[in-house]
Amino acid sequence: MTPQERALVNPRVRLTPREQLALRAAFTEALPAGAVVFLYGSRTDRNAAGGDIDLLIHVPGIDFDAELKLERRLRAALEARLGERKIDLLFTPTLSKSAKPFVRLAAHGAIRLYPSASQGANCCEACCAT
Repeated sequence: MTPQERALVNPRVRLTPREQLALRAAFTEALPAGAVVFLYGSRTDRNAAGGDIDLLIHVPGIDFDAELKLERRLRAALEARLGERKIDLLFTPTLSKSAKPFVRLAAHGAIRLYPSASQGANCCEACCAT
């Protein structure tokens, strides 16, 4: 792994460096500028075992039709890099207090994966605030 790749790997998540780099490549290929991806669920717990990969994807202003197209494109990019894996995708147009309750629940404790794990480690406080 190159020093540049090593800088992109987040040691706080339960994903291998290879998985993290494959995810980032898929995000770069499939997601529009401005999209932010967070990992939530069991993969944020270093002491847990197993589990699918749960991704919260914030695409500002995304509507339902655009979400469906984007989901197909992202799933194809993910499968090309990771093979068939259980990956849950949760899209949201906002990460504010007005987000749907499940989005707010998923965002609580979520860890930012993309665009950079070093640019703001966790979900936005506005979404997690009660």
